[in-house]
Amino acid sequence: MKIKMFVTALIFAYSTAFGASYVQPLQCTATSIALNSPSTSATVQCPVVPPPPVCTAPFVVPNSAGGNFTRWTATTSVNYFGLGYITVDTTKYDSIFGQKPTPQTWPGNSGITAVLPVPINRYMAAVFTVPAGYMASAPANRVGEYLVNASAFSGAGISATISTCPGDFSNPAAPTSTVVAGCWGNKLRGGARLLFWEPPQHVSPSCVLNDGKTYYLNIINADISAVLPLGGGSATSTAPGTHCTTSCSDPVANYIFN
Repeated sequence: MKIKMFVTALIFAYSTAFGASYVQPLQCTATSIALNSPSTSATVQCPVVPPPPVCTAPFVVPNSAGGNFTRWTATTSVNYFGLGYITVDTTKYDSIFGQKPTPQTWPGNSGITAVLPVPINRYMAAVFTVPAGYMASAPANRVGEYLVNASAFSGAGISATISTCPGDFSNPAAPTSTVVAGCWGNKLRGGARLLFWEPPQHVSPSCVLNDGKTYYLNIINADISAVLPLGGGSATSTAPGTHCTTSCSDPVANYIFN
């Protein structure tokens, strides 16, 4: 006897106090139809889907040693290998990777290294928006990479994520994490790939970014394995025992490959 199952859901939509829309299933009805037999139905419980987080402010990340990591908001002079020093806004990706050699929006200039002086009690959350049509027109084999340059590296492990909320270092597998799947790297050292991104049409893509969407490139000198979504859990600083005093030298290289 062949049996087919059909599931329909009664849903309830509402808006949060912050204006974010959210759709929650209230109940599911499962109907089984057997050949030459009347159909039967039963109401079953739908899985509860948590509402998407609302970014009202950059996350505060607790430091396991006491205190917190907060967002690095500064206009500061940054050294670029072969390009000298450039004054950048540390909250804006295009200011960090898009000034020289030529003005560029995300993904910025390929092949440049920014030696970021990240304070030991701060994290960088550099906002960027994927230009409309960029991914749609990108070659299927395009890959973007952020690499920890071995030169000028302070020795303090660098962790990074790409998320839709500033300062989210949580595991993207967590239900309320805003970190893009595959866009998570922990305690990387000189010469290691920090993160990479791919267009949706890439073969078996990981860390997929989408046209027209706004993200944050988050960088911190800490172990982020115990960080939870929405600023929960804690991060453990990697600065102790290195040459970091008030800030760590984080040489991050930007590459775009076809």
